[in-house]
Amino acid sequence: MILQTTLVTLALMFGGAQDIQDPEPAHPSHTSWGEYALRGLDPIELCAGKDVAGDDRWFARWGRFPYRFASEANRNRFLTDPERWCIQWDGACARMSPMGGAGSPQRWLLHDEHIYIFASDGCRSGFEAAPERYLPNSDKDTASTEAQLDAGQRWLHRAVEAHGGEAALRALPGVACSASREVDPSLSDSVVLTAVHGLTLMQNGDMRFASDRMVDGVPDIRTAWTLTQKDAFQVENDGVWPIHSAHGQQQVRRHAHRQPLTHLWAFLQQRVHAVHEGPGRLQDLETVLIRVTHDRLITVLHLDPKTGRILGMHWRGWVDDGVLQSIVESFTEWQDVAGVQIAKARTHSIDGKFFDPADKCYREVVALERAPANLVRPKASARESAKDD
Repeated sequence: MILQTTLVTLALMFGGAQDIQDPEPAHPSHTSWGEYALRGLDPIELCAGKDVAGDDRWFARWGRFPYRFASEANRNRFLTDPERWCIQWDGACARMSPMGGAGSPQRWLLHDEHIYIFASDGCRSGFEAAPERYLPNSDKDTASTEAQLDAGQRWLHRAVEAHGGEAALRALPGVACSASREVDPSLSDSVVLTAVHGLTLMQNGDMRFASDRMVDGVPDIRTAWTLTQKDAFQVENDGVWPIHSAHGQQQVRRHAHRQPLTHLWAFLQQRVHAVHEGPGRLQDLETVLIRVTHDRLITVLHLDPKTGRILGMHWRGWVDDGVLQSIVESFTEWQDVAGVQIAKARTHSIDGKFFDPADKCYREVVALERAPANLVRPKASARESAKDD
C-alpha cells in the first residue's frame, strides 16, 4: 500500500507513521479493514457534540479503527493529535477498564469531549450514570519535605539490602513468572477451563503480561500486553495491535509494579521519587510506609521496620468489574532467584475484602539472562497491525 505524500509527512512529524494510513478505495461505509468507526461520523465534529457524516474522500486509521472526516482540514487536525480525537483506551469498553473487553466502535458516548465505546448498552448506561467510578484521575505526587525525601531514600536502601543487595539486583537481567489454575468448574459445562498467567520483567523496564485460557488442555484465548522502551502492543490470538492509550499503558505497567523487584531496580537507576509517610499497618503487622512514584504511577510500599523487607503495597486501580478501588497486597512467600528475593505469593484485598490467595501465587519464577523473543512485536497482517506496508 502506498501512503500519500501528505500523510507520510504528517505521520513522520508526529511519530505515528506505523499506525496512520489511508484505506484502499472501498464501499462508502466500509474499508479494507472493516466498517468505519462511529458509523462514519467525523470524530472531530463528534467531540464537539455534533453528528456530522464523514466524506469518503477523507479517511485515516489510528490503532484498530478507520475513521472518516467531513473535510481535509478535519483529517489533518486528527493526524496532528490522534489520541485526542480517536476512540479512547484503544477501543476497550470504558465500563471494563483499558485492559478489559473490547467495545463496539458503533456504540459510543461522549464524555468530557472524548469518545468512549462500550461492549453493551448496559455498559454504556452504567458508565453514563457514574463516569467517575471508571475514569482515573492522573496520579500526582503530593508535596513532601526534605526530611521525608531523605528518609525515603534511606528506607529504600535498606529494602535493597533486604532483597539481596545492590550487586545481586544489578546482576539480574530479568525474571519470568508463571502460574496456571483451573477455573471454578461451576462456570463451565463439562469442560476443564485453565487460566494461565505470565509476567516477564527486565531490568531496563521492558515487560510483558500474558493472560491465556485453555479448554481441556487446548489453547482457546491468548492475550498478552507488552511494553518496551521502543514499543507498546497487544497480541490477541493471531492479531497484533498497538497500545497508544496512556491509561492502557499504565494499567499494563501496573502488573510490573505489583512486583517489588520493579521498584528496587528503578530505585537503583535513580528513577524513583521516594517519600517516607510514617508508620503504617498491613493486616496485623506494623510497617513503614514509603510512597514511590515512577513510570507515572504511585504505589505505597509497606516495609518491615526491622529488616526493610517489602511486606506489601497498596494503590488505587481497576479491578475485574472495571471500578476503580483501593487494592492492598501482602506478600506471603518468597523465592531466591540468583541471590535476589522475589515475591512469589500474596494475599489480595479490594476495599478491605480479602480474596482466595490461590490465584495470586506464581508456580514458577526463573531468572532470565537476556530478553525473550516475545518482547518484540510479531509481524501481522496489514489489516491487524497497519504497518510494514
